Amino acid sequence: MAATNGLAENPGLLPEDPALLRARLDEVEALYAQVQVQFRELRTWYDKLKRQHRELLWSDVVLERVGLSEAAPGPAIADADRANGHIGGGFVLRYHVGGGAFATVFSGTDADGRPCAVKRIPKYKIRTLDSLNNVAGELHALRAAVGCPNLVWVRGVVASETYLSFVMELFGTSNLQEAGAARPRDVRRAAPSSAQIN
Repeated sequence: MAATNGLAENPGLLPEDPALLRARLDEVEALYAQVQVQFRELRTWYDKLKRQHRELLWSDVVLERVGLSEAAPGPAIADADRANGHIGGGFVLRYHVGGGAFATVFSGTDADGRPCAVKRIPKYKIRTLDSLNNVAGELHALRAAVGCPNLVWVRGVVASETYLSFVMELFGTSNLQEAGAARPRDVRRAAPSSAQIN
């Protein structure tokens, strides 16, 4: 009863006339429909800008500038081959090994059937030039490590429209952290000393 009295004392809160309520509801529905149309238009523009940004980020000019020319898409792969794990360059994915924030790691084989590890990075997850530079820096470091006896070597880079894959040596069947825990002496012996680093 107190609530009814409150409405009677403050008629501006809620009109009691059903015709006024209906008119106000019609106004709100019309405004809502207009906002929905505007939202769809903005969403369309946003999607176009996002697509253009991704195309620009992965363009040949930008890839060459950051030193990641290998990230340009290679030849298309037939659907049947892709379904069987082929990613290009003779490399075939076999089993999921692990993953992180940006990449997933698989065991695989090369064109000669030798085992390898494949780190696959979905291109859509690389959204900024800084992130692209980080990927380029990682590849440069992997390339610089080729020939070092204590480091995993990169064996190739394969790119498609949607993925960038680093193919490396497969380190046994476990990851490096597990291997270090299982054989700490071997890992410590393989690690460079501070004198070697300086």
